[in-house]
Amino acid sequence: MKKYTQQECYDEFVSVLEFLYSNLHLDIDYEEFRKAIEQGDLIVDSQKSLYTELTKVCATLGVQIYKMPIRIEQIFTTKNKNEPWLFFNDRPGKFNGWLGISEVYGRKAKVHFLTSGVTKWISLSKIRKIIGEEKVSLGKTWLAASSGLPLSPLESRYHKKALSPQRRLFQFLKIEKNDLYAVFIYSLVAGFFYLVTPIVVQTLVNTIAFGTLLQPLLILTIALFFILAFAAIIGTLNSYVVELIQQRLFAKLACDLSYRLPRVKFSSFDRHNPPELVNRFFDIVTVQKSASSLVIDGLSIVLQTIIGMIFLMLYHPILLIFNVVLLASICYVLFALGYGAIRTSVKESYAKYDVVGWLQDIVRNRIVFKSQGGLNYLSKQSDAYTRNYLKARKNHFRILLWQIIGFFGVQAFANAAVLGFGGYLVIQGELSLGQLVAAEIIIALITLNLTKFSKHLAVYYDLVAATDKLGYLIDLSMERNNGDFINIDKPIEVKVKNLTFSYKTNTVLRNAEMVIPQGKMVGLVGKTGSGKSTLLEVLYGLRTQSSGRVLFNNVDNRYFFLPNLRAHLSLSRGQELFAGTIRENICLDRPLEISKINDVLYELGILDFIQKMPDGLETKVTSLGNPLSQGLTYCIVIARAVLSGARLIIIDQLLDSIDGDLRKKIADYLKSCCEEGLFTVLISAYNLDSLQDCDLVYEIVDEKIQLIEGKNG
Repeated sequence: MKKYTQQECYDEFVSVLEFLYSNLHLDIDYEEFRKAIEQGDLIVDSQKSLYTELTKVCATLGVQIYKMPIRIEQIFTTKNKNEPWLFFNDRPGKFNGWLGISEVYGRKAKVHFLTSGVTKWISLSKIRKIIGEEKVSLGKTWLAASSGLPLSPLESRYHKKALSPQRRLFQFLKIEKNDLYAVFIYSLVAGFFYLVTPIVVQTLVNTIAFGTLLQPLLILTIALFFILAFAAIIGTLNSYVVELIQQRLFAKLACDLSYRLPRVKFSSFDRHNPPELVNRFFDIVTVQKSASSLVIDGLSIVLQTIIGMIFLMLYHPILLIFNVVLLASICYVLFALGYGAIRTSVKESYAKYDVVGWLQDIVRNRIVFKSQGGLNYLSKQSDAYTRNYLKARKNHFRILLWQIIGFFGVQAFANAAVLGFGGYLVIQGELSLGQLVAAEIIIALITLNLTKFSKHLAVYYDLVAATDKLGYLIDLSMERNNGDFINIDKPIEVKVKNLTFSYKTNTVLRNAEMVIPQGKMVGLVGKTGSGKSTLLEVLYGLRTQSSGRVLFNNVDNRYFFLPNLRAHLSLSRGQELFAGTIRENICLDRPLEISKINDVLYELGILDFIQKMPDGLETKVTSLGNPLSQGLTYCIVIARAVLSGARLIIIDQLLDSIDGDLRKKIADYLKSCCEEGLFTVLISAYNLDSLQDCDLVYEIVDEKIQLIEGKNG
């Protein structure tokens, strides 16, 4: 492979990022590109290293890159044929350099030669020739790309000010604008076809008035059938497209939150209950159903009403005046009578989630509420939350009720007015009988649509409120995404220098100093609330110090790209298990051999406990650790840390909750690993007995860190 200069590689990367962002429908920011690219090593001399550097650059931009060996025909048969694919062609010739595929149609693909800037549709066989793939080969290494944050356009930080609920809804719908255009066209065509009925009736009435021939009746009947059948086909296609939009919205939100939530700033959850916040994900169901109803029915209602008014206007100038009055009445009901409806709908939604949060508190603290006084307090709080919701609901429904009354009033006025004015015009000879019947049918359709629309208003308000709730999740502040990729291949030495950390006005650590030698087991003790856990969170990059420095092998922690840093650190705290098997909880996505897992579990003293279970390592556990005991879950969390390959293992107050003999066995094993040069260990505890085997023990006292014991230091 040709060795590129730094400038050539920079230009290539910009072209690749432009291609990815364009096909992932993301907003291009060249300043972000520059920062991300300059963090990497641009001087590469192989396809493998080039792919690695591109993956790193994309990771800092929230774009996920997956490297996979794949045959070109497999790309043609993937489920989503519009996802971008990348390949670096290092074969000599005019097609060398970066090659991207953005679309697949039949046996051809839209290929972008990013180095030369040429784009063309090319057949599968020709692409195979260009990249040098033999028919019998296992394929070439391609890069598949997807946006980690497909809903980033909904984030307020990308706009000049915080997004209002209505504007956020607009941004939400904008993501699917291409398919929504198709839905609009389908609805427009269907709207015209459905208004054929009054025209046919008008023609039929006029025909019957002049005679009783059956031939015109037969022709009109057959024509009406085929037109309405075609309209039904259009409506079916419309429903199919809307269903695809619903599925994509659900998938995009799930993907976005799966990527976003692990990267949200730890401090974002200081004042909120994370599970209660994540419950707002279910508002996507409201968005799906409401959007479907509004797009299919609401849009049809609006278009049919507009088209119907145009037809009325063509019949007589007086009906044009009627249209103006009718339109003004509709606007009055929508905007004057509906003033404040969105605000009250959002308040109702907040009150609903307050009830959900309280019910979660009941389940989480079920022992407390079984105690004396617990049931009475529970009853009072439940009553208060329910009353608050009902009050919010009544305030919202009061506005909605006035709009419903308004639309019924418009319906009565419109039908009576058309009948009166139309009858007068027929008597005066300015309107035919057929036109009067057609006009009455049209106005009946319009007013029926208006009463339907009053029901869709509630759906619209629910949709806006649901989008606002999802926006709250998407607006959660995320961790920094800049920094260097630094490889660490030995146990980490930690130096804490002049570190200060404050929670707003409450200072927890002030000018703290600490050294954790490489390959040692170090303890940290302190009273409840002294700042032990806070210090560990700073070390792991969950929080940022107010001042001072943290050095890992003499590199400031703020210089690291956080996912890269955490690849070398492990923080074990509490019963952090997820619903799955014991093996899945230990391995995560790492391909670990069973023998290696068993060896670590044996050294930690829990292998016998697990093997006695009916399914052993394949035993299913809940997120609360059931059916395991608390001590066993803590041991599994420690085993996960040991097997993670981390160079610094941080254990936060787990040993305090493990019985003495097992705790001793765990401490001995961790210390032996340190002596073998596998990693460094930092253990926090509130009980000094849990730290007896540590080489050094520090204590946090009065916002300072002081060494209280040194055995082999």
